[in-house]
Order: sequence, then structure tokens, then C-alpha cells
Amino acid sequence: MATWQFDLFLIARNEAIPAVSGDGLDLPGMPVQLALEVQQALMQVFGPPWFMLEDWLVFGAEQGTRVDLLFFDDATLEVTLRLHVGIDNGPVVGMVCKLARQLDCRLFEPGARCCIEPQPELVSQAMASSPAASFVSNPRAFLAQLPAGRQARR
Repeated sequence: MATWQFDLFLIARNEAIPAVSGDGLDLPGMPVQLALEVQQALMQVFGPPWFMLEDWLVFGAEQGTRVDLLFFDDATLEVTLRLHVGIDNGPVVGMVCKLARQLDCRLFEPGARCCIEPQPELVSQAMASSPAASFVSNPRAFLAQLPAGRQARR
């Protein structure tokens, strides 16, 4: 995830908050049967998708706001909303929230390790208070607050 991105994952309403493992987050997969419904909704906003890798479908621009669909061998799907904090995301957030409600999902925000109800105003509030928003509004101040070791890696 880029510093200017705010990521959200669609997870089923009945799923627990994902656990952190040595590999990152253990996100629960969604049934791959939902892929067609998800893709049809995304095409209305983004147009045709493109492949990042063989099992990784992307709607939107690589360096902008986008939705990633990652397909797994166990017939599950991961849906990630990657919002570029520096642009207007209203139409995308509205569409993804509507889709999440249709699929009976919540939006998991990994930075805060919490779920957000799929309401555009709640997503906007979470995004506005995120580190990504802090970076976009004042990169110099954001970087100055990082520990010295983290600054060197950026």
C-alpha cells in the first residue's frame, strides 16, 4: 500500500475482525461465486479491468483509486478497495458501499483494525482521519513524525 492510499477490505458481516499472522492479515475469503456480481458493479464505475497478475484483477488505475480482486485456489475471492486520498472518491465509495450492503458485507480497515459499516459518510470520516490523509495534507510533517529508521526506508 502506498502512503497516500487508504485500503478497505470487504468481509462478510458474520466474519470476525481478521487476525494478524506472520504473513500479514488472515483475511476471510469471499465465495468466488460472488465475483461476477462484483465485477458487473465495478465495471459501471471503472470500465473494463486489467490483470496485475494471473489471479489478480484490477479495476481502476494502478496509482489511483482502484478495486483489486484476488482469486485463490480454494475458490475464494478477496476484494480490496484502494482509495487515493488526494482525489474525490465519492462515486467509487458510494458504489462500493452499495455493493457491500447488497452482499451483506462490512468494510475492514487494516490500519485501525476495525470494521466500518458500508455508509459513504463513515468511510469518508475514516479516510479523513487516516495516516494517508495526514500524508497527503502535509507530507513533510507526516515524514517528520516517523521514527528515523522508517524514514530511511521510504
